[in-house]
Amino acid sequence: WQVKDTLTHPKNFRDNFWFNSIARLIALCNYSTLTGQQILHFESDVLVSNDIPIGEFLALDRPLGYTILGENRGIASVLWISDPDFAQILKEFVIASVIKNPQTTDMLILSEFKLAFPNLVRIFASFPVYDDSFKLLPELIKEDFVYTQYNFDGCFDAADVGQYLFGD
Repeated sequence: WQVKDTLTHPKNFRDNFWFNSIARLIALCNYSTLTGQQILHFESDVLVSNDIPIGEFLALDRPLGYTILGENRGIASVLWISDPDFAQILKEFVIASVIKNPQTTDMLILSEFKLAFPNLVRIFASFPVYDDSFKLLPELIKEDFVYTQYNFDGCFDAADVGQYLFGD
């Protein structure tokens, strides 16, 4: 409730979209912490092929991974949490971020989390490393793109492709 009461986003926007997006992160962290389980989360509108390399998530060298939409917006369309203890750290960061900035979003929080813990987060490649947009990324994110595109033998759609094909 602390998060819900603190956020100042319009509650009538998409049935309290911004709160629900942040609450989802907290719920996933709670589940991981309470069960001791790793989590691979896909948003409900993400198409997952039958050849997704699940083993590559298990072999990921950092405890958290997700996609981005631009330099300052982390996207949990695909979210990997490998360590329940780390899930607790993420949860505490989410709550502290909301208290610090009642206008924050899950996307800003994930972006800030990467800045705070750069060696604990892998950003999944959201487009091929040979794309012209790759040149515009910060070096830290370029390294993640190269690592994940190689290990997963592909990219993850953060939002752009799905929105282009199917709209909002």
